[in-house]
Amino acid sequence: MAARLIDTINITKMLPDDLLSVYQIEKDSYDFPWSEKIIEDCLFNNYDCFIAKNSRAVGYVIAKISSLDSHILNLTIDANYRGYGIGSSFVDLIIKECRLQGSHSIFLEARVTNSVARKLYQKYGFRSIGLRKNYYKNKSGREDAIVYRKNLIY
Repeated sequence: MAARLIDTINITKMLPDDLLSVYQIEKDSYDFPWSEKIIEDCLFNNYDCFIAKNSRAVGYVIAKISSLDSHILNLTIDANYRGYGIGSSFVDLIIKECRLQGSHSIFLEARVTNSVARKLYQKYGFRSIGLRKNYYKNKSGREDAIVYRKNLIY
């Protein structure tokens, strides 16, 4: 019996050797991607950076986890690997890491047009708490972001 794709994926801390692969996924996924320098700065400035790999990089998440409020800054899956549960694995991991570090809540932004991401976050108990007007660049100008929060302490 063949292994499920998600069972062949390893999630580990991102390393400097992963930067080019991560940047390639970023460029392939967005019309206005983060620069390689931004990703590098996150990696070398104590952000919580994880990568999913099988024989190659297939996704990554960058967060800032703290003992009060944490923030998921970027969660991106290679287009060929979407729909296999990798995003869910990343959200599970970030929630676990936040709990370990005593975070009270997790914040994130999602494009209003990104219904797949919004459903994923809602599945994990993230609730919409606001709107950031014109937050993201897109081909036709700017796009709003929905701000989500998940409370970890009740």
